[in-house]
Amino acid sequence: MHDKDTFRNAVEEMKGDDSRSYMLRFAARSGPLSKLPKDPIDTPMSPEDPQAQADTQERILTLEAQGILVNDRATGEPSHVSFGPMMSFGGANV
Repeated sequence: MHDKDTFRNAVEEMKGDDSRSYMLRFAARSGPLSKLPKDPIDTPMSPEDPQAQADTQERILTLEAQGILVNDRATGEPSHVSFGPMMSFGGANV
């Protein structure tokens, strides 16, 4: 959560060149009630492991998204941006 302006900066860059899509990598906090699967690398080996305590706390997720700038058909001016998640399955981006 180094750069809280990640999306704002991306939109400004898109305004300069809206002929392509843009990929972003950003971090988001996840709390103890998150339904997202846990990373097996972060899973503690035993309940006594100090990491087991941290497992009930928030985690930082690194996410990727791909987005485009959409222009208004009537005016040609930027209307909004659309971002979708980048998902990886077996090493291939989808």
